[in-house]
Amino acid sequence: MNAAEPPPVQTRSPGAAGGGYPLALWFASTVSLLLAVVIGVLGWVSWHNSQRAVVDLATQLQSRTGEQVEEHLRSYLDAPTRAIDLMAAALHAGVVTPDKPESARRLLLRLVRLYPEIAYFNIGASDRSFIGAGRADTASREVVIEEAHAPDPEVLHQYAVGPGGTRGEHLRDLDFGDFREQAWYAEVPASGRAGWSSVYHWTENPSVVVIGFGRSVETGMPGTRAVVGVDLFLHDIGDYLAGLESSPGSRVFIVEQNGLLIGSSHGGTLRQLPGAGVERLPATQSPDALIRGAALELAGVEGGLRGIDDTLQLPFDAALGRIWLRASRWRDAHGLDWLIVVVAPQKDFTGVIDAGMRDLMLIGVLLLVLSLCAAWLMTRYLARPVQRLELAARALATGDFDAPLPRSWSRELESLAHAFDEMRRRLRAAFREVESVQQELERRVEQRTVELRVANDELERLSLQDGLTGLANRRRFDATLGEEWQRARRSGKPFTLVMCDIDFFKAYNDRYGHARGDEILVRVARVLQAELRRATDLAARYGGEEYALILPDTGAEDARGVVEQIRRGLGALALAHEGSPFGCVTASFGIACHLPHDGMSGVEELLIAADQALYRAKAAGRNALMMHSRPGENTP
Repeated sequence: MNAAEPPPVQTRSPGAAGGGYPLALWFASTVSLLLAVVIGVLGWVSWHNSQRAVVDLATQLQSRTGEQVEEHLRSYLDAPTRAIDLMAAALHAGVVTPDKPESARRLLLRLVRLYPEIAYFNIGASDRSFIGAGRADTASREVVIEEAHAPDPEVLHQYAVGPGGTRGEHLRDLDFGDFREQAWYAEVPASGRAGWSSVYHWTENPSVVVIGFGRSVETGMPGTRAVVGVDLFLHDIGDYLAGLESSPGSRVFIVEQNGLLIGSSHGGTLRQLPGAGVERLPATQSPDALIRGAALELAGVEGGLRGIDDTLQLPFDAALGRIWLRASRWRDAHGLDWLIVVVAPQKDFTGVIDAGMRDLMLIGVLLLVLSLCAAWLMTRYLARPVQRLELAARALATGDFDAPLPRSWSRELESLAHAFDEMRRRLRAAFREVESVQQELERRVEQRTVELRVANDELERLSLQDGLTGLANRRRFDATLGEEWQRARRSGKPFTLVMCDIDFFKAYNDRYGHARGDEILVRVARVLQAELRRATDLAARYGGEEYALILPDTGAEDARGVVEQIRRGLGALALAHEGSPFGCVTASFGIACHLPHDGMSGVEELLIAADQALYRAKAAGRNALMMHSRPGENTP
């Protein structure tokens, strides 16, 4: 017998004295019993905790969903308030009046760009003159201009938007009726405060359902009042609810106190009437069974929908099983009073838990069987030799490829040891090869990273630069304008925005061609860039032949000096322009200066102010500059 081998194990013959169970059976039974107890206790605790987790999970999910909807409504319905204030200020100051439709068009189209979430903008005067701009329906994203004037104010003329934000070709005429009877006009508070109208259908397109927000203001024309208003598509609210991420079977809907649906995550807020008409559905008649059931449950609480004053958690049973319902009252400062309802079946939350319990039971049974087999084999053949082999394996796991392998009296384990030794030698060779490959990969990755960083830097520069003129593009302009506005608000220093437009540029293109027109754009851009001396100043191409200058820490008079230098620079170029009354290329400038505590609410108002000054410069004959004047000022 080999001295390295352990002595053979002495076994007791079946007839030998001394009873008892075999060690393998005892060990396997003990381990299996303990494992069964542990699995049973863990299963009971898991089931018990899962029931509480279902309630907590459903409540948290519904609360989070309801809070998301409330936050969206606050943000979504804040835009109409700001837009109405801008429209009312323009009418009250006389910048826009019913007898100057062009000024109204420019204002409305700029607001359409500033507030894409608003579907439509209205200005209606007491003399029945009307002008509006926005989307014509919920499917199209194209903006139209619509007007109605004497002598036939009940016909609405619809126009496309032309180049440069002007009124384009005539599209069609629509029956309009008397808009003063429409909700957005008739339901405006007489006090002059802004307020919401009831939900209504458009006269010219009854399939479009909107809610209006408006305000009555005095115009610049004596004896004439106007109502400025905006419309929001209820369809957009429904689209937002449909896009919410929640449990698979959940439903989210918003309902008025009268029970009619505002929006739903699963559609079905309108019903087709005979002919071309539609009407809104009560939530209790929704085609979706879960929404319909939730609405019926809410209608049965004390006081109905009007009796829910804050937040209500109401579980109920339905065909789908247990249903969790959360209803919360949502109000705003202008009279909206809606109910946000989140409904979720309990099976959305218990499905994973039930599957987990089934998996736990299956795993438990498998573990019992495997533990019995493993214990039996371990006690008879593998316990001590495998322990020694485990130590060798641990040494190999730590990178010790030279650790000695134990010898065994078992032929199978000896064969395993030889295989283990062969694996160890191959692993050692493989690890060395991997280290070499890894070093080469690291070198290539480092080289590629440097190349990508250079490419990304170049892409970032190009993404902020206008491709034709080399000036900052609109993206960089918008970002810089917001940053400088905030900096000026913090520092209390003046901040000036200049809008510049090349005079008679369309006539130049028509006479000399677009290639020469592009050359003019580039040369004007060079003049602008050359006259901006400070690194903090920014010249940008705003769009087409329009440029913008951002002058931080610059007052109105200093800005005027910069603009005069630019005008002299343009004059020095003496670029011939036979289509201009000046005989050469000139530009008009509008200057708006933001001073501390001047009441401006944001960069949108500053943009409108500069654009209005530019419009005055053009109206004064072009080749001029105009300062934005506030009420009571008279600044040329």
